[in-house]
Amino acid sequence: EAMLKILSVASGPLEHDWLCRAVRAELSGSVLPGEETLEAIEVAFAQNEELRLVRRSEDTRHRTQWGLAHDVVREVLLETESEREQARLAGRIADAVGEERRDKHDLRFEYELRASRVAKAIKAAVRAARTAEARFAYHRSAKLWRWLLDNEDKLNDPSVHPRAELARVEHLAGQHAEAAELYRSWAEETEDRMRRAKIRADEAAAWLQAGQSDAAVEALEGAYRAFGQTYVGKWHATVSETPRRLVATLVRWNEKLAAAVKPGKADKNEVALGRLYDFSLEYSAWLLSGRADEIESRLARLASSAGDTSILASHRMRLALLHAGEGVASKRDRAFRWMDEADRIARGLDDPA
Repeated sequence: EAMLKILSVASGPLEHDWLCRAVRAELSGSVLPGEETLEAIEVAFAQNEELRLVRRSEDTRHRTQWGLAHDVVREVLLETESEREQARLAGRIADAVGEERRDKHDLRFEYELRASRVAKAIKAAVRAARTAEARFAYHRSAKLWRWLLDNEDKLNDPSVHPRAELARVEHLAGQHAEAAELYRSWAEETEDRMRRAKIRADEAAAWLQAGQSDAAVEALEGAYRAFGQTYVGKWHATVSETPRRLVATLVRWNEKLAAAVKPGKADKNEVALGRLYDFSLEYSAWLLSGRADEIESRLARLASSAGDTSILASHRMRLALLHAGEGVASKRDRAFRWMDEADRIARGLDDPA
C-alpha cells in the first residue's frame, strides 16, 4: 500500500532505489526490523507486479524503474489522499532522490515544491538552473531563475542574485529585449557606481542584439555617467571632422606611452572605464558612429595617464585599426607592428610570471 501511494503522486516512473528508500522511510515506524522491511518491500514489488498494479521498465542507462500500470489506479488512490497527504508523500520522493545526482536537481526541485518545502525547493532550483545552463538548456534555466526571482524574499543566500542570473541567461537564450529590461531594473536597484556602469553596459549590449540602437545609446549614456562623462554630450567637431588629425594626435601620444607603463594594473575604475571605451568602439557602427573619434581620443588619453598595460594594449590595437584603414602601404605596415605589439602586451598580461 505504501508503495502504491508513493507512486500515485509521482510525475513519472521512479528508479528502483528511490522507491525503495521512499517506502522504507514511510514504513520507518512499522514493527518490522530493518532487514525484514527490505525483504517486505521486495515481496511487495513482486506482488504488485503480478497484480498488474505496477509496471517495471528501464531508463536510458538500463536502470530499473517503477510506475503505476494504469491511470485508473492513480485516480482511485488520489481520491483517498488529502492535499496535505500528497504533499507529504512528495517530500518522501524528494528525500529519496537526494542531492548527489547532478542530473536530477530539476526533479528534486519539482518534488520539494510540491511538498511545500520552499527553502529546500530554492536550493534545488539554484542547482537545477545552473545544471540546465551547463547543458545549454537556457530557456529551462531562465524559467527556474524567474521562479527564484519571484521568491527572492525567501532566499537566504546572499551570493545568489536571481535578477542578474536571469538577465544573463535570457541573453544567452536569445531573449535580448527581456534581458535588457532586466539589466535596467537591476541597475536601478544597484547603489555601487562601478557595478552600475557595468550593468548598464551589459544592458546596451543586449539592446544592440535586440536591434534597438536608441535604447542601447541611452543605456550607454547611463554607463558613462557613472564615470562623470557622457557618451553623446557635445559634439567635438574639431576632432570628428578630421580623422587624420586624430591619427596624428594618437601617434604623438603613443610615443610617450612606453615609458609611462606601470608594472601593475591601473585603478579598477580606470580599467572599467577602458573597457567601456572598448565596448563603445567595438559597437560604434550600431551606436553613434560619429562618436568613435571622440571615444578613441579618450582611450588614448586614458592610456597615457593610467599607463596600465591592459589599457595600453587596447589603445595600440585601436591605433593599428585606424592606420589599417588609411590605404597607404607604409601605414598598414605600421598598423601590423602595433597589432603585434598589442599581442605581446596581451600575452604578457596572461603570463603568470
